[in-house]
Amino acid sequence: MTVADFPDWGTPQAHATAIAGTGVPLLRGSSNKKTFTGTTIAGGGNNTLLSAGAFTQPGYEIGVRCSMPAGTGTLPFVAFTLTWTDNVTGIQTARRDVVAAAGNGAGNAITSFFNGPCRGNTLKVVATNLDPAVTVTVDWTINQTSHVYEHDQAGQLAYPGTAPNGFTNPGGINGTGVIAWVHPTLAAGATNAFLCALYGGDVFLNIDTFGISSTINVALTDAPGYATGTTAGEFFGDNVTAGTSLPLALTLPFSPVLLSVSNLGTAGSVAPKVSILAQNH
Repeated sequence: MTVADFPDWGTPQAHATAIAGTGVPLLRGSSNKKTFTGTTIAGGGNNTLLSAGAFTQPGYEIGVRCSMPAGTGTLPFVAFTLTWTDNVTGIQTARRDVVAAAGNGAGNAITSFFNGPCRGNTLKVVATNLDPAVTVTVDWTINQTSHVYEHDQAGQLAYPGTAPNGFTNPGGINGTGVIAWVHPTLAAGATNAFLCALYGGDVFLNIDTFGISSTINVALTDAPGYATGTTAGEFFGDNVTAGTSLPLALTLPFSPVLLSVSNLGTAGSVAPKVSILAQNH
């Protein structure tokens, strides 16, 4: 065996040039598969954003920006169905559903992202407007990337200045890992509810009832009704007695959840603290 058996042995620049062109494995390279600004989807309708995109890199990245006309919509959410297929047999190899919130007017449009490993060599992306009557506008982009993701991820970049119609924002800066933070003052028998940002992953739910006199109820429910098949389908619920600090490890779905905090007492007001913190792995 001699160097003649390896014709490119003496040309490291050829390797470097090829690597720079593809982004694998030393450099990160992304390429856009399709993008569009201003896709409109009628109430209850759907739109195929990408019908059969060929993917040759290990990861995908999708960004969407959604809004409805200000003050409209009873279910301001859009479901995105990602279907992976083997292009030789046509057999589906994986599916991921992600639900994103739609902002209250164009000025409060909500940007969400999904990314993860490719699970087939062809991807189809369909967007479905979950509101039965109001048109949603979606700006979107779909990329393939050399970045290697271990698992699918989904999130909302930030809370808009005005919450989606019919809902209330919690406190929290998503980029810091604080998905929600609330400290409501609740009269006896009262409930406050907050639409949490999309975060598909593991979280800590922290409930603090120190200094209050009543038992409270904390619940996490399916705000769009897509994941459970019923509006306000409950993922988690618990009664927490006064004077308790309760941390819980949970996994949130790839869909926004509604955080509800209720005062179960019959007299007096209470002000519990509840937070949802991302677990970064």
